[in-house]
Amino acid sequence: MGAALVPTDRPAPYGAVHFALSLTCEIAEIEAIAGREGWACHTCNRGGNFGVVELWIENRLMVELLPRRSRRSMWRSRGGLRGRR
Repeated sequence: MGAALVPTDRPAPYGAVHFALSLTCEIAEIEAIAGREGWACHTCNRGGNFGVVELWIENRLMVELLPRRSRRSMWRSRGGLRGRR
């Protein structure tokens, strides 16, 4: 199982580039925006350590969003930063 590069005459519908963004809002707000725009939105768990929301902007570009609770879990899973809230 894995990925392979395949030559084609058409551009791929999805991009390989994405980024993670830390937010102060909650998952429900992200889901509401995705629903309003008709974009795919999935809540995911990264290795059992912390959750992220995959938001597919225009169903082409994936952005990993770290809502408030996910952000805290991520910091704890990485050993935490003293004084970080």
